Amino acid sequence: MNFIFSSLLWFLPFVLLPFIIHLLNKRNVKTVEFSSIRFLKLIEKDSINKLKLIQLILLIIRTLIVFLIIIMLSRPVIKGLFAGKITDNNSTLSIIYIDDTASNNGIVDNNERKEYIDSFLVDVLNQIGDKSPIVVLTQSKGVVYDGIKSNLFNLLPIDISKSYGGIKDRIKIIENYLDYEKYSNIELFLISDGEESFFNLDDSDKLKLKDLYIYFLQIPSLINNYSITDVQISNSNISINEQVEFLVTVRNNGKNNIKNSLLEFKIDEINVGQQLISIEPNNSKVFNFKTSFPSTGKYQCTFNIPNDDNFLDNFYYYLVDIPEKLKIGLIDYNNIYIKEILNSINKNNKTIDIYNFNNEMNIYDIDVAIISSNTLLKDKLLNSYINDGGHLIYFPSNKDTDINQSIKNIYDTKSIITYNEHKIGTYNSISTNSTGIPYFYNSEKLNNKNNLEFYKYMTFNNDANTYLELENSKSIWNRYFIKNGIFDIFGFANDLNWTNLPLKGSYINFINKLINTKSNQFVNKINSGDNWKPNVDLNYLNKNLYYEHRDNKELISGKDTQIYIKSNGFHNINTNGQIITAIAANINLFELKNNILDEEDIKFIFPNNIIFIKDDVSNSIERSKYGYELWRIILYIIIFLIILEMIISNGKRFQSN
Repeated sequence: MNFIFSSLLWFLPFVLLPFIIHLLNKRNVKTVEFSSIRFLKLIEKDSINKLKLIQLILLIIRTLIVFLIIIMLSRPVIKGLFAGKITDNNSTLSIIYIDDTASNNGIVDNNERKEYIDSFLVDVLNQIGDKSPIVVLTQSKGVVYDGIKSNLFNLLPIDISKSYGGIKDRIKIIENYLDYEKYSNIELFLISDGEESFFNLDDSDKLKLKDLYIYFLQIPSLINNYSITDVQISNSNISINEQVEFLVTVRNNGKNNIKNSLLEFKIDEINVGQQLISIEPNNSKVFNFKTSFPSTGKYQCTFNIPNDDNFLDNFYYYLVDIPEKLKIGLIDYNNIYIKEILNSINKNNKTIDIYNFNNEMNIYDIDVAIISSNTLLKDKLLNSYINDGGHLIYFPSNKDTDINQSIKNIYDTKSIITYNEHKIGTYNSISTNSTGIPYFYNSEKLNNKNNLEFYKYMTFNNDANTYLELENSKSIWNRYFIKNGIFDIFGFANDLNWTNLPLKGSYINFINKLINTKSNQFVNKINSGDNWKPNVDLNYLNKNLYYEHRDNKELISGKDTQIYIKSNGFHNINTNGQIITAIAANINLFELKNNILDEEDIKFIFPNNIIFIKDDVSNSIERSKYGYELWRIILYIIIFLIILEMIISNGKRFQSN
């Protein structure tokens, strides 16, 4: 405990004043002799002891009153966490870090949450001296002001972005200001909703912040809020008139149970489905919608729920892209069965362009590449092709007993590959529990007959990537989703010495579904706040290209273009009204889940140097810097003691009378 006016403590000897007066009064006692019976009763032993006790209590109370008056005038202060450390405001750097990510959007008690951020910012600035250096940064923009507080321009209102991120993304900016030779103290004010991903710090990051005086100011949490956190399709391939099932995940981020909320599904702004949903707070549920697409093209699928305390997370966008022409390249793969089945598929719908790939062609112009161990292309090029959204399919040749090392390098697996060859008249069959069964059979026919035979094959480890396994539980088809693309690796050749599949009616179904499997991850995995690098065909580079999002349209350069995605929704690159490429962007998953940390969680991250503030910002900051003054409490105690002394002393006189 400290005292603002410690010199007044020299008056502490005055606490002896009531005691001295008491002693002086005892000297003035006179002895008067009476003989009445009443007097004799009054001087009984019990009465004398009671009188002495009352005198003692009054002496103690009066002594305490004098003592507390002196202490109160000395202005005692209980030290705050940072009291005594922050001594000079002008040599103290104040860093104000505002979390303006998407999770901070919304309304609480009819007030926008950004108004709470504005209010907190004003309160913080009021606690900083005019000549003190300050730095203001936001999550989305970085540093927005660096200088003396008196020169600060009006930053209000703070706009909430639709981006994402955490302290780790700005840790280098903060680290650049940690100059303890220039500043005697450095304060860090964090203004945020406390969403978990904002504190994306590792141990080394925490070590960099250990000498800072950190204040965390938390804005109020949402009360009623649903958010659509994810949309997936159960089908890995989307074809014309084929049923597609959408799996929609909805989470209740609020504190109340919202019942019978309407979840809608729209395709190109036409309502095609809706459900009434109810979810308990802090829980998620998955809802499904089934539909089909009548033709090729790009379909804008939108899922939405009614407005609540945060409308920003009530929409989820998903783009389905069924190409009008599928470009298939046969790379060093001259298989008669594959060629014939591809030509047969193309006769029916004319949607396939088949190329015998050569060195003059650009592999990135091909949608699906089919290769074997004979390929001369390097694994780095093939990896880059998959990463860019390509679909690479590997079949061994009829003479292979192992898989080419360059192919193994693509998926970087430690899976043990074993070559198997059955005796004449024996074979292995596929397991009906395999994920890839729909590629071969319709479920009705599968129940009646499983007629595929495998005489030679290479097996892989059965794991999460397995799509087709044999009855001995060994995998002969693994699928890998690598960044934006797909890599399918098969353990059997398209050869009658290996399998009877090319002779079966299911073969055309298998190949058709295989080549139409498209990774929708690339067009649907972009988050608002990301940079989008659209893949524009070279044929369009000499034309006027436009980037379009809602009502925003701007002319861009087609070569090495990089576009910052500010908002969720559908984005495209077009020319003369023709869409060349498009994506669907959504709010980041962590911002949608909105897992809010409480005071205990946040203090666990910064165990020794953080003050947690929810309200009364000015007083909380002041007390943490200078401590808490006790004079008001002492004054209340003095008033109580004076009243008590009056009651006791008046009671004593009443008894005497």
